[in-house]
Amino acid sequence: MSLTDRLWRKVNSNVADFNSWVNLLDAAEKQPNIDVTRKAFDSFLEHFPYCYGYWKKYANVEKLQGNKDRCLEIFQKGVEAIPLSIDLWVAYLEANLEIINGLDDFETRMRSLYEVALEKAGLEFRSDALWEHYVSWEAGHNRLGRVLSIYDRLLCTPTQLYFQNWDSFKKMIEDNRPEDYLPISEFAELLARVSPVAGTAMRIALKESKSDTVPIPDITEADRSAIRKLVIDRREKVYQATYLQIMKRWFFEEKIRRPYFHVKPLEEAQLNNWAEYLSFEESEASSAEAVFNVPVTEGHSAAEPQITFAEVQLAKKRVCILYERCLVACALYEHLWIRYAKYLEYTEHNIPGAREVWRRACCIHLPTKPTIHWHWALFESRHPAEMDETKNDGKEPPKSITPLEIFTDLEKRLTDSALVCDRRADAMRREGKSLLDQIVCLRSGINRLRVRATEQTSLAHSVTGATASFSAAIALATAAQSRAGASYLVGKLARLLHCNAGNQIPPEGLPLWQLLLSSSFNPAKTPLTKNSFEEDEINVNVEQEGPSSVSLFNRMVN
Repeated sequence: MSLTDRLWRKVNSNVADFNSWVNLLDAAEKQPNIDVTRKAFDSFLEHFPYCYGYWKKYANVEKLQGNKDRCLEIFQKGVEAIPLSIDLWVAYLEANLEIINGLDDFETRMRSLYEVALEKAGLEFRSDALWEHYVSWEAGHNRLGRVLSIYDRLLCTPTQLYFQNWDSFKKMIEDNRPEDYLPISEFAELLARVSPVAGTAMRIALKESKSDTVPIPDITEADRSAIRKLVIDRREKVYQATYLQIMKRWFFEEKIRRPYFHVKPLEEAQLNNWAEYLSFEESEASSAEAVFNVPVTEGHSAAEPQITFAEVQLAKKRVCILYERCLVACALYEHLWIRYAKYLEYTEHNIPGAREVWRRACCIHLPTKPTIHWHWALFESRHPAEMDETKNDGKEPPKSITPLEIFTDLEKRLTDSALVCDRRADAMRREGKSLLDQIVCLRSGINRLRVRATEQTSLAHSVTGATASFSAAIALATAAQSRAGASYLVGKLARLLHCNAGNQIPPEGLPLWQLLLSSSFNPAKTPLTKNSFEEDEINVNVEQEGPSSVSLFNRMVN
């Protein structure tokens, strides 16, 4: 068996074994067959989509193979999986600059991609590299008007390197002529303030013109310097307002030590900081909405609101951006996923968005965590068929899933959990499944747990070596837990068969009782199937069971 095959066996037996995945990727990358490499990367990124470095490595592998289109496809999947990764966006942009350069629609496609990047990740506090990349690209082609437009948006955005961005903005203003970067209307307005005659003439010409272009009058360098100062002064008010927003968040930002994903646990102080930061942003959004919704008191005329609707929406978007940032670093902590989903459900009333959060948490990042699956099932029971395209960014809303489907999928991953089997049986009852289906569910759970208890007991008696005592103790504890789980499910099955009024056993349930009593503590050699519960195939009676079975029967009934 090759090294790659051995590593595949290890990761298939434990998909959460991150180190084995890394070793597999290293081995697969050295294989001459690109399909082997693709299979390894695809499988790894399906389980760990927040590892942005491996998206870059995968795309680079395809690029080295000459598969440029596939390289871009992988980057596209990467930024969809982790849209707040600035490093991944920059690498994606660099790849596009290299691969599609020279095409007729190169400029349009690049600008569109930059805008998508800013829409997805521009509000990330550490997004300065993305903004700078966009500025450099436009400035490199001497499109100074677009550069100023980008700076106008950047100066409104709290980011980590805000002071450097302000200095870069001022340098761009001072190193170029105002008429080369200012919109014509703003240039005419400011020119009128420093040179009334020339400015007024230009504004009149602009008003009479049917286009946005008019001849620029000859102006002195002194006038240009005065206009530059006005441009900076006008935007300094925005700079100061944004500076206050930065200072509010700096307390939390400087405490973030690991903003990226890793399987290693986070320190408790880090988790607390994220929780407090989220509470702060939620409070900011709530306060903004409260100010916007202040009613007009009787006897007073409606005044201009202190905050606009767009600002309220921006505050809400910042909350979601912070949640997404938090969940990159804290992807393995289910309480934060639960908090995000409940925020979307109860505060934003965004049911499709909440459903997508539950899906990502339970199907990708926490597939074996029971608690978050309980919460997802409760959510689906509250919103069984909600469809709201207006709150899902124009995308097709995620399909509703039933609690039974949730527990069925979870039981496939947690075959030794009595509680999951119990919840699945309850979901079957609520969805009107037959009594036989519920019994088969519980009986299969009992079988699995009994088998596991037997296997672990045998393992405890066979281990050797320096750590034999420890390994045996673990195995015996697991066996005891499995036996306890099986006993719990036996009780559940007993209650299910004896749930009617009057404490009378349903006639059709008697053969099932007999089968239960004969097999719960005397394991059958072959596993029971659904057909095993048909009455015409059961030839067991209570008298044949012996005193112990009758005694157990009476205890369960009473």
